[in-house]
Amino acid sequence: METIVLSKQIEASRELIWEAIVDPDLYRQWTEAFMPGSDFEGSWTKGSRIIFFAPDDEGKRHGMVSEVADNRYPEFLSIRHVGILVDDVEDRDSEMAKRWSPAYENYTLDRLDENRSMFILNMDVDPEQKDEFIEMWENALIRLAALCESMVGKQMTICLRQEIRQTPEHIWEALTNPEHVKGWNFADVSWHCPSASNSLQPGGEFHYAMAARDGSGDFDFWGTYRAILPQQRLEMVLGDGRPVEIRVLPKPSGALVEERFAPEQTNSLDLQRQGWAAILNRLATYCEEHF
Repeated sequence: METIVLSKQIEASRELIWEAIVDPDLYRQWTEAFMPGSDFEGSWTKGSRIIFFAPDDEGKRHGMVSEVADNRYPEFLSIRHVGILVDDVEDRDSEMAKRWSPAYENYTLDRLDENRSMFILNMDVDPEQKDEFIEMWENALIRLAALCESMVGKQMTICLRQEIRQTPEHIWEALTNPEHVKGWNFADVSWHCPSASNSLQPGGEFHYAMAARDGSGDFDFWGTYRAILPQQRLEMVLGDGRPVEIRVLPKPSGALVEERFAPEQTNSLDLQRQGWAAILNRLATYCEEHF
């Protein structure tokens, strides 16, 4: 293995660049530089399995079987490649697979100032493909910079993903039935959701009481539904005008829940990411234990 090191200054914050990496809708735009249809399957949580792939003319996927070795928002992502994907089949044992295992692909986001960042790539590659990867990555970084810079000044969206070992039908029930919502809709055990109501129709409202168990605080987390596709997608606007979208994507082992939300201006992006991710993780635990 040889390591290639490339860098690109991007006129955008680290937080915005991070979202362009982990949000699949954005990821697909700049990774066209590698292969048409480039995509990933899985989540970016540390320790998670993730597959990077592109389909061939027959729709079969080819790419890398990997793990998220490290995730330190918003400064560092490390991917450990552990095998290859050929014709939709994972291969960790062939000679070709072993040439890529383990290989690391690391992204470092250095803050230059509030609106400028340096993207630094360190990637282990097969020496025979070194020049090819350098050329692809140089094009990808140009695309990534253009994408991120086009998003500056627009409403930011945070994307979170959670794999859940349960059917989409049961996940939908947990997401929309007020009695189930009360069982998972809080980030920390020091809080709870003592009451919930839900009018599941476009224009209908949901109201979830969020309260500290010691009585020190509470608030009404509410919003209005914009669109509903049963067992697949919820679109809503929160009481303060921020959009939220939840997608339930069927997978062989259950489903992947993908959640996008516009952050508020009071708390840090890191704190908001942690809070929403904790609630999403609690949803997964609830679904796997109660259905």
